Amino acid sequence: MEEKLGGNALKLHFLLAATLLFMVMCFTSSAFADDQPSGTGTVEDPYQIGTLDELYWFVDYVNASTLTDDEKLNAHNAVLTADIVVNNGVMSGETNPSRVVHWTSIKNYNAVFDGQGHTISGIYFDDYYTDTLGGAGFISNTKSESAEIKNLGIINSYFTSYNVYLGSICGRNYGRIENCYSNSTVYGTESDEQFISRKTDYAGGICGYSTNNIISCYNMGNVSNSGGDYAAGICAYYMGTEIIDCYNTGNISSKRYAAGIFAYRNSSQINTVEYCYNTGNITGTHIGGITAVSTDTMIRYCYNLGDIESNSSSTSTAAGAGGISYNSPDFTIENCYNQGYISAKSTQGSAYAGGIVCNLASSAVIENCYNYSGLLASGTTARAAGHIAGYGSSGTVINCYSREGSTVSGVNGTPIEVEAFSNGEVTYLLNESVSGGTTWYQNIDLGEADALPTLDNSHYRVYYDASTDTYSNSTDVMSGICGGGRYGVNILYLLNTATQTLEITGSGEMADYTEDTAAPWAEYSTYIKYIVVSESAQLDDHAFDGCNGIEVVYCYESSPADEYFSGDSSITRKYVVDENTLKIADLDTEARTFTVTVNTEEFGGTGAKYLDEVKVIVNNNDEGMGVTNYSDDETDSKYINFDVSCTEGTEDIVEIRGEVIAKNSPEDEGLLYYVTDIYDLSTGA
Repeated sequence: MEEKLGGNALKLHFLLAATLLFMVMCFTSSAFADDQPSGTGTVEDPYQIGTLDELYWFVDYVNASTLTDDEKLNAHNAVLTADIVVNNGVMSGETNPSRVVHWTSIKNYNAVFDGQGHTISGIYFDDYYTDTLGGAGFISNTKSESAEIKNLGIINSYFTSYNVYLGSICGRNYGRIENCYSNSTVYGTESDEQFISRKTDYAGGICGYSTNNIISCYNMGNVSNSGGDYAAGICAYYMGTEIIDCYNTGNISSKRYAAGIFAYRNSSQINTVEYCYNTGNITGTHIGGITAVSTDTMIRYCYNLGDIESNSSSTSTAAGAGGISYNSPDFTIENCYNQGYISAKSTQGSAYAGGIVCNLASSAVIENCYNYSGLLASGTTARAAGHIAGYGSSGTVINCYSREGSTVSGVNGTPIEVEAFSNGEVTYLLNESVSGGTTWYQNIDLGEADALPTLDNSHYRVYYDASTDTYSNSTDVMSGICGGGRYGVNILYLLNTATQTLEITGSGEMADYTEDTAAPWAEYSTYIKYIVVSESAQLDDHAFDGCNGIEVVYCYESSPADEYFSGDSSITRKYVVDENTLKIADLDTEARTFTVTVNTEEFGGTGAKYLDEVKVIVNNNDEGMGVTNYSDDETDSKYINFDVSCTEGTEDIVEIRGEVIAKNSPEDEGLLYYVTDIYDLSTGA
């Protein structure tokens, strides 16, 4: 790699400034490079950054800009077109700073930086003299809610600073961060040198501080803050309104507040945290798996699997740990669980440990949650542990569960036998006693069995059989979500194993499957003969890999799903048409006869000229008549009428299906159209 000098001079540590060798061997990343990327920086024509030199040019260009914040919105936009390596290898605290290129943050950023799924690796950042109000990270700070960082990964990198705000993606953020991740080390510290009094207050895997939403981000690197009070996997100090679909797997530690998702929030604006989880170990004084301290917050569909261990040696500060949160003023926590070990120890003060929260405030509500973990509270003064809350009994706890025989002094919810967690009973209860509920799932007799309830909808619904007092996944009807809808609404499936029919509904495009990723119904291929697809559902490649028993697909001629089946000659496609196309009338309940009217104009888009065959099927028994070469040029040809008589023994409630093969010419192969309805032959309803 070519190393460059110039641009923003590298700021070395104050006490090492006189060390000539160090100055010679260290370099800054933000160098004056000649490689200006293509593009003009506008929204329509962003800079196309595909090399390290082009990235250096962009850093210098933005940092030297004298544009107003509004002008930057249409001048500093950029996309990555390739993965970029700043330094080879994995950067860490053991890296020799004299042998690597040092990174200079992008400052005062106020546009859109789109990584397009690419990564930047090998960043080494230890600029202790960065402006403490700006922030430190790949991007120092964003300037307004119009700024956006998205689709970017920062990997194999190391960030350390005295800066108040430190994060791998961004130090201080006022914009939106979406679909970004970090697999890097973030280390906040403080100065112990003479004449220097600075420290990192907020250290986060994604950002140190944010006032805007963070969506679909995750952190895999370790985050520690030995200098300040706040550390988190996603954002240390969070003041936005939504953190959705984020997770942390790195270990997080600080002197005081630490959490897997965000450590601290103090705002009267309602904040929503959904579909987030933590598997990393958390250490500090006031800590939680999802958040440490937050006000006016709704936490839903979140869980913790990491060990949460609080320690304090102070007589004035208690040790407190919660599986989801440390403190819960004005909190609502719904449909969450903890399986990580919770420990709080204080050598000179109080200690409290809670499976869901440490402190249950009077205004807090905890509903439909469970804890299945060990708890420990050890202090020289007050100490308490509870499977739902460590202390504070005035809040509201509804439909929450813990293991029977393991209750402790705090708030435990409803103790229930251990077997109830594995046999499906707790899942059923968490679904508010709804058989086949769609919030909590658990594989019992289908797939690999789950020991505990889960929020993962790729697992199966739990059904309760009151006649045998048992819980099972086995039922004639199963349903779920098959991939995320790309355009807003998830695609749903309903599988009836008795009729061997799979229905796919919803608006949008189903997420891609690959040859290595089985579709949700693949293991039920032996049950699937018929597929019914809604008009707006889009299917993608490999959606039905392994389903070799498919015989008929019912879909709309205009449906994007039709293209998926067009190349498979073994599958019959029957196109669904409006119910007014084939109408059943003049029902004689005593004679059990009715008249079928077919409107030929509805076939083939502009109307079929010939109907090769018209057939009515009642309860899968052929009834009716065929019409050959029927031309709509003939008199009264717009409609075809014929009578159907149901044989004795036919049930009153019948499914009547009309099938029409429509052609535009006698030589045309024709398309098979289909209409269905349910009739009561005794009443005509």
